[in-house]
Amino acid sequence: MKSFFSNQINIKSGLLNFHKIKKRLDLLFQNKNTLMAKNIFIVDDDNFFGQMLKEHLNKKGGRNVSVFLTGEDCLNNLDEGPNLVILDYNLDSVVKYAANGLKILQLIREKNQLLPVIMLSNQDQYSIALQTIQHGALQYVIKDEDAFENVDRILEDIL
Repeated sequence: MKSFFSNQINIKSGLLNFHKIKKRLDLLFQNKNTLMAKNIFIVDDDNFFGQMLKEHLNKKGGRNVSVFLTGEDCLNNLDEGPNLVILDYNLDSVVKYAANGLKILQLIREKNQLLPVIMLSNQDQYSIALQTIQHGALQYVIKDEDAFENVDRILEDIL
């Protein structure tokens, strides 16, 4: 992954969402000690990738990781109180919401403005990354050979 990707987005987009993102990060770091449960939701219609990421995240221990194949399943379980959602941008349409990952991100934001969401995608297009950040994703991670390590770095900062 181009680990500098989200930094480029923030620089190029200027102050577009700076205050929203800063507020979200400030609240996360203030509440860092209360995030001990580390309840993580992975939302990816590729079950193999989702299970591999779950295994990778569980290696560190102390994490409760759930994999959902649809955004609808994730939304229906938000009351379980995840500390983080890792969401695939390229979700197949789901029955109720007929939405991709960006629409699911918007629906998550309607329910919880402060829940950190990491958007995953096979696409390394600047416009898509910027769009996800503008809609409230904390980070944008490209699904490549470094994706798991890049997710780890983000988790170290917020959990």
